[in-house]
Order: sequence, then C-alpha cells, then structure tokens
Amino acid sequence: MNKTIPAILFLAAAGTSQTSLAYTVYWGCGNGEPLKWKTNEVHLRASTQFDNPPWKRSLATSIARWNQTPSSFRFTVHYGDNNVALGNGQNEILWVTSLEAPAATITLYSCSGGIRETDILFNVQKTWTTSMSKRSLISYGGTARPFQTTAIHELGHAAGLLHTSGVYNIMGADWTHIFSNGRTAKSYVGEDAVNGVVSMYGLASVIVDDVSVTHWRHNGNQGLYSTHGRTRLFDNDGQVLNSYLHEGEPVFLVSRGERVQPEFTYENNGAYRQAGINLDFYISTNDYISRYDRKIGDDLIQLGRDIPLTRATLVQIPYDLTSGKIYYLGVLMDGSNNISEIREDNNATYIAIQIR
Repeated sequence: MNKTIPAILFLAAAGTSQTSLAYTVYWGCGNGEPLKWKTNEVHLRASTQFDNPPWKRSLATSIARWNQTPSSFRFTVHYGDNNVALGNGQNEILWVTSLEAPAATITLYSCSGGIRETDILFNVQKTWTTSMSKRSLISYGGTARPFQTTAIHELGHAAGLLHTSGVYNIMGADWTHIFSNGRTAKSYVGEDAVNGVVSMYGLASVIVDDVSVTHWRHNGNQGLYSTHGRTRLFDNDGQVLNSYLHEGEPVFLVSRGERVQPEFTYENNGAYRQAGINLDFYISTNDYISRYDRKIGDDLIQLGRDIPLTRATLVQIPYDLTSGKIYYLGVLMDGSNNISEIREDNNATYIAIQIR
C-alpha cells in the first residue's frame, strides 16, 4: 500500500503473508489509535442492482448480523441508489465487472479524521447464491459462494477490521465461517470479529448476549486469511477417526459402544463472559439436533469474549445402533435457556458418523 494515498483496498482473495493471533485493525497512522469512523453509525447506499428481492433480503440479513452484535457500532442502509460511484463522498455497495477477487472494500481515510468513505464492490462474474441451503454452497460441496458470508466479511472491513489469519474468523475464509443445524446453513459475525469491533467502538447501552457452536475450526492460514476446516471426531486416545465424504460432508466411522471425542467450536458473541454453559450431546437419525434426540453425555464450559474455543468432549456411542447406518452426533448449548440470547438458532450442530 502506498501510504501517501489515503485509501485502503481490502480484497476477498489470498494476500501476502501475515501472522495474527486475533482480530486485526489498522494502526498505520502512527498515533496510537486504530483507524475507525468518528461516528458509531454509518449509512450505506445500495445500488439498484440490489432491488431484486432475493439480493435485497440477503444484503439486509448481512447488515442485520452486524447490528445484532453487542458493539455500539451500527450500519443503516438506503436501497435503490441509481447514481453510485467510487470516491463520491457516499458509502456505497455495488456490483462491478472490474475485479479479479470475488469482492473488495475501498476505504478512504485521513489520519486526523479517521475513515471518511467506504465502498463495497462485488464481482458479478463470480458464482454467488442468496440461498443458504447447504447443498448449494461451496462450504458443503455445492458450486456457489454464499453471498451473506462475503457481505459480512466486507462489512467488517467497512467498520475498520483487517484480515485475520490466526483464529477461526469471518475476516478470514468467510465461506467456511458458517454454522448449520439441519438442511440450511446460517451466517454470523463471530466472536473474534465482535471483539474487534467492540474494542474500537465500545459496547452498546443495551446488553446483548449470544453463544453459538459450529462444526468448523481454524486449521491454518493462506497469507492474510485464516483457513477453516470441519471439526473432527477423535477416538478415546485422541487419534482422528477414519472418515469419508458423503454429500459434501465428512462421515466418521465408529463402533458400537466406542468412546469417542467429538470436536466443536464454541463462541461467545455477546457482551460479557458466560460461566457454566451446559453442553448436551445427542445421537440423532438426522442432521437437526434438538433436546428431543437421544442424550448420550454432557459437559460444562465457560466462555469469555475473546477468541473461539475449539474443544473435544468424551462421550460413548450407544451399543444398540444399527451397523452400516449414518447417524449424527450432535451438541446443544444452553439447552435449558439459562442465557437470554438475541438469537437461539445457533446453539446446536452435528458431526456425521457411520456405525461399522
């Protein structure tokens, strides 16, 4: 980046090497302060290309995800802007054909005045989907990139976050920062990015609590970007069990009565530390985990609002399951609803298993 030009370009593609242990913000002005907006509310203008209902709903959902965090920072949006242009003093969201990357955010700033304009660009030539049906998504063996996760990533840049490589994070490989319980996947901001925005803008006056669990984990980095893989199933001694892919998802081979350790990633996306969070483990005949499934174990964790916790817990596979059949070993967080959460649809997920 040329420091004499007051702009930062963020691309949703691989970058140069950088190591980060948590959220990353821009400190380039040398004044000891992260680069951010001087206001806690930023107004965006979406081009008429987003007037199509599925795209409008998908963008609105992505913006709502940020507005559901405990940070005092908020986006507002105006749709139907037919006069979008870069560098025109307005914050705009538009489709373009001039990108190699799937998306980019161009942020204009001054070191004395902070961020003064941001423009989010999406490459119309890439294969996108507004559907969050798992089978359509590249995250689950499909062919399309989920628009919502990329939009949340770019909105993170618009708020002032940089790419992150060291933890499971939406500011890394966004299409694998996602959770699923059942046939659909859902987008979210995630603990580390929430922590970053709270660090810049502070907490909102209204307390927001939320915990979540996913079957994705941090497994490395590609330059500036964290990379994510599916969580694993270990045997009693901590060795990863054999698996195969079925409909784009891993299925682990287990024996009846075997003691295994399912691994999941737990996050605190809310305002304050949560102590004594109940985890209940279940066996289900389908990939939607609920308290009506067969319980096989439990655990107790606590979560600060810092970085995601990827953790394995020892449980035992029942002896009476059918050989050759696929089951789903799942977890449910806070099944007793002890935490008053802003959303309850992100508290359960699964790992697929097959009985040998």
